[in-house]
Amino acid sequence: MKKIGLLGGSFNPVHNGHLFIAQQVAQQFNLDKVYLMPAYIAPHKTNTNNVSQRIDMLQAAVANNEQLDIEYYEVNHQGTSYSYHTICALKEKHPDYQYYFIIGADMIEYLPQWYRIDDLIQEITFIGVNRAHYKTATPYPIEYIELPLLDISSSQIRHYCRCGRSIRYLVPESVRQYIEEKELYV
Repeated sequence: MKKIGLLGGSFNPVHNGHLFIAQQVAQQFNLDKVYLMPAYIAPHKTNTNNVSQRIDMLQAAVANNEQLDIEYYEVNHQGTSYSYHTICALKEKHPDYQYYFIIGADMIEYLPQWYRIDDLIQEITFIGVNRAHYKTATPYPIEYIELPLLDISSSQIRHYCRCGRSIRYLVPESVRQYIEEKELYV
């Protein structure tokens, strides 16, 4: 059985916090690989930029890391992404994979609203990551990892871009260059 981590999100844009979490979880839980899994349309988000641009940024971000890759299921499936359907499809496609779903504390608080959460917790193992200003208490079974708090968010990065502030060191250099070249978030 391969141990595979999934870190879902809009990744609008992907930032160093996402990559740090993925790398640390892979190492501390001895995962074979962590896939960053962009949503086509996330159920809890109202506004994302072009999917192909988010994919381009993810590809640039993970290009030089053998432990990280991209899972395209949700963007290829299109429509609103529900984790339960995604996990069922991935388990059918890869029956030899044991999946670990990596979520931040903001999503831990939101778990009671997840589509078919009681069924989903039977299919995967959740790994919860601490995040500033969010609690990790939940009645659901979650393995936890405590990491240094990197208080970076995609919304903060988009705000910095709109205000003309530098995003250097918040995102990988290749992502920063892409954002500037494409004039994203201005």
